Amino acid sequence: MANFGQPNFTISIGTASGVALSALKDISNYVMTINGFDIEAITQQSDAFGDSWVENLYTGIKKVGDIQIGGFYDDVAASGPHAIMGQTSDLGADRPFELSFGASDVANGRYILAKYTRMPKRGSLTEYQAVLRVTGAIGTAT
Repeated sequence: MANFGQPNFTISIGTASGVALSALKDISNYVMTINGFDIEAITQQSDAFGDSWVENLYTGIKKVGDIQIGGFYDDVAASGPHAIMGQTSDLGADRPFELSFGASDVANGRYILAKYTRMPKRGSLTEYQAVLRVTGAIGTAT
């Protein structure tokens, strides 16, 4: 069993709507935090009166939770997070993404940029945070 860590993880995103998976920009060097990648089966509670345990049924729908990334603010033209996600026209944009957790564990799909925040702090470097809202099916390879 192979173990993978921080050096093996990459996050790549489309820099404009309509970008193909083959033309993604690796932003790993700008990302210091990520909340994770959770895939969920949507269920509906189905227990009846008189049942003593909660029961659920699968609705047939799956989803991925929001991906929240953050790091140091950088406005480098065409490559920094602010240039890629910080313009008002970027909000609501539908773009592709790919997360690579190791040599052969890859998840890809599309996201909508739901939120982009710049966080200046007294006595500290300015940071950014972005919320990528995953939409549609996810492709995975393991």
